[in-house]
Amino acid sequence: MAAVGSGRSGGRRLWQIRRQGGGRGGGIMVIAQRNRVSVAAVGGGEPPEMEEGIRVFVSVPGSSVGQNDVPDSFYKLSGEEIRNEAKMRRERLEQSRLLIPKSYKEKQALAARQKYKQAVIRVQFPDRMILQGVFLPGEATSSLYEFVTSALKQPGLEFELISPAIPKPRVVPHFPNPGERARTLQEEELVPSALLKFIPKETDSVVFTGLLDELLMASEPLPAASQ
Repeated sequence: MAAVGSGRSGGRRLWQIRRQGGGRGGGIMVIAQRNRVSVAAVGGGEPPEMEEGIRVFVSVPGSSVGQNDVPDSFYKLSGEEIRNEAKMRRERLEQSRLLIPKSYKEKQALAARQKYKQAVIRVQFPDRMILQGVFLPGEATSSLYEFVTSALKQPGLEFELISPAIPKPRVVPHFPNPGERARTLQEEELVPSALLKFIPKETDSVVFTGLLDELLMASEPLPAASQ
């Protein structure tokens, strides 16, 4: 059995994708999420069944993901737009510091963390495929990178995950800086849901070749509810 990828948080297994078998008749794909396992035959033309929460969507031009997509123009805000946005953010921050006691803000943050028990994260790829996973709000952002890596045909490809934040898109941190602790999904404002953009760092020898065939076989149209 060859493991494709796995992720852990606080000693708890969150997800795992493995391939088993693999002769000419296909094989078995095992997907475990939070210790729940779903097994489906791969081969014979039948798409594998996947555990709820781990899904692959097909996005076509004009489909629902366009509302949350990050167009190239989004990365090119004018200097005036950036200055105006920064000014408004400073004003809002100053007002909040004056009007809201620190203890109250801490209670608000705690309430927000307790309200959501999971985060649904979607990652859009250059070929317009979308990978969805379910995570815990307190998980480190590195778990997102591990999850995506496990789904790639070329797991050695380096990449960044971009969050369409305002006023400027930002890179979701992979590893913490020296002396700093890892950032969580909650702290990166990726809870309860987020759509991230996959940006590959291709080289002459390693390029983006898409998701695993097993995942592509299980792909489905983007739900109308997301449109």
